[in-house]
Amino acid sequence: MHFTCFFAIIHELGHLFALNKFGVKILEFKISLFGANIKTENFKKIPIKSEIIILFSGPLINLILSVVLHITNLIIKNVSLNNLVLINLCLAIFNLLPFYNFDGGKIVEILLKSKFNEKLSETIISCISFAVLIPISVFSINLFLQNYNDFYFLLVSALMLLTIILKK
Repeated sequence: MHFTCFFAIIHELGHLFALNKFGVKILEFKISLFGANIKTENFKKIPIKSEIIILFSGPLINLILSVVLHITNLIIKNVSLNNLVLINLCLAIFNLLPFYNFDGGKIVEILLKSKFNEKLSETIISCISFAVLIPISVFSINLFLQNYNDFYFLLVSALMLLTIILKK
């Protein structure tokens, strides 16, 4: 679990690095149990392409780390590195899901708002988020019923559902 937290912080540092590269002033950076919150001064004033690059930079760091750790594992043959590869892959994939407040969801929202009005964009991202939540919930319930110790995904899907409810 501590490696996941470490790589989640590295993920957020990827966003901070990209924000800095695009000249976005960082006002506040907080890490909590539910992720990180970065308050900026001029994020909405940068081009859409730059916003997307900034949002993709966190998952990209995790993908790069996965590749580097995998290559390292091929060279030194340390089985425990497989877990680190998987942690980074999971962080990247999970964050790229088109769901509210995830990097992928924010990217989709930016693209939708560039083509449609805000109300329609929010309706579409709400439907997409719900569609993403259904298989995750089914998986998490199934996993929990098979092994009552595996409640982490159940908790994650409950928090995702709460996000949808609070967003409306």
